[in-house]
Amino acid sequence: MKNFRYQIINNILLLISFIVSAGSGVFMWFVFPSGEKTGRKVVMGLSKHDWGDIHAYVSFLMIALIIIHLIQYWPFFKNMKRLWKAKQ
Repeated sequence: MKNFRYQIINNILLLISFIVSAGSGVFMWFVFPSGEKTGRKVVMGLSKHDWGDIHAYVSFLMIALIIIHLIQYWPFFKNMKRLWKAKQ
């Protein structure tokens, strides 16, 4: 039961990090144009580079959570391999 609680917490954090990463990426794409002199625009007190930093750090967190997720569900993947062999 303790492991299940960690899986739920990891899945929720993974969902939140995905939403923040995707949201910040789409936000930067629409709000900040590409090209010269785009770093001067400030939205909600943050420049384009600050938004990029947030996007990058949350994306790195999401990668770490994906690795933890795969480790947690590794027995499931091993069983799926065994079941696929049994069906053939």
